[in-house]
Amino acid sequence: MDTSLRSIFTKPDVGLNAAATDFGLVRPISVRALAAHQAIDHAYQSAGGFKGQLGVATSALLPSDAGSFLQSFRGGDLRFSGAPIPDLEHGFQLLVEFSGIHCFGNPGTFKNDDAYLIVTIFRPEQAVVKTKKMPNDGTDDVWNNLEAGQDSTKGQVTIDPADLYPPQPIAISGKVMRCGALGCNTGSTRQAVDAAAAAAAGAAGAALTGIAAIATAAAAFGAAVANALSNLVGLDDTEINTWTKTFVDLNEIIQLPPVNSKKIGAISYNFESDLISDGDSSYKLYFNLMLRQITNLTGT
Repeated sequence: MDTSLRSIFTKPDVGLNAAATDFGLVRPISVRALAAHQAIDHAYQSAGGFKGQLGVATSALLPSDAGSFLQSFRGGDLRFSGAPIPDLEHGFQLLVEFSGIHCFGNPGTFKNDDAYLIVTIFRPEQAVVKTKKMPNDGTDDVWNNLEAGQDSTKGQVTIDPADLYPPQPIAISGKVMRCGALGCNTGSTRQAVDAAAAAAAGAAGAALTGIAAIATAAAAFGAAVANALSNLVGLDDTEINTWTKTFVDLNEIIQLPPVNSKKIGAISYNFESDLISDGDSSYKLYFNLMLRQITNLTGT
């Protein structure tokens, strides 16, 4: 029996290593595996850990080709081949771009047909909620007189800072609001709505403890927004309805049509919402969801 240190640390299930395995003891880790673990863990923590661009780990550290070691995460794989900084493989980021809105039905008589949108991004594994009101251009900040058959690209914007997080899981939510009779064309009021929504995201983030909690967090966000808006002087806007879509599997995003490959009116997109309606007026939202391959980690 070879009982040298070399046999213990480098050979699979031989010598004392086999005896340790037979007795249910923990196998000694090789020096190279230890170096791989330290290098990958350092890179992972430097990139923000599970709240950073890699997200949660989806595998343990495993031996791979040519003496390398590999560990997989939501946002890509880290490979250790001996260099102090591991290589990032299959790294992806997701950009969520709002492309436009189309009106399918007018509100009833005497109701305002000016509208705006609050889009919210839920990242359940990072307990992050980000929100943006649109349009938010500093003028009237609404879609004026948006009637059946009309669409608008006003307010096009990339919503999410994709460089900070893995592409999935993610929930995208759109809350369409109808302007009330008071102050519907007051830009300062719309800016206050944007600030109120941002503040409400904090309450939703506290409730976001995993994928199963998205509905709870969305409800917390909706309640916080409604409360915040009710406190804004001169605002009597009402919610038409809210739509939410959750992507858990990266393949759901990969299998979307190419960016800008679909079109309705002046809007180019690759993903659309369900019909958002209160039984009176109705709308659809249009987005481009874009996966971008990355090769570098933040913080390394």
